[in-house]
Amino acid sequence: MSRSYKVNRVSENEFSKLKDVWNSLVTNSDSDSLFLRWEWVFNWWVIWRNKINEAELLVLVVFDGEEVIGLAPLYKGVRIINIFFAVKRIQFLGAAYQSILSIRTEYLSIVYSDGCLDKLCKY
Repeated sequence: MSRSYKVNRVSENEFSKLKDVWNSLVTNSDSDSLFLRWEWVFNWWVIWRNKINEAELLVLVVFDGEEVIGLAPLYKGVRIINIFFAVKRIQFLGAAYQSILSIRTEYLSIVYSDGCLDKLCKY
């Protein structure tokens, strides 16, 4: 039987309401880190989003039916190289490589339920 996965991009309002689902998935994953907990990534976004050029939330939630089996805590931004050159890029929430001086975040990753990596990679 083939599975049907669904990927949703969430709004900032939806992101603000994901605490319990987010933390449950992080706890039941190989990526259980303070820096991937909802409290860290959500508050990092709230504090730093206005300091990043053209910051746009890009949090993706992967569903297997009604169950959340994966999260991609990402955002899009622009790095100004010089007055003639800018680079659009996607980074993990918590990272602002070569953009701004923010607090250091480590162990960033896509989060997925234990045993779901193979299924998600095939999808």
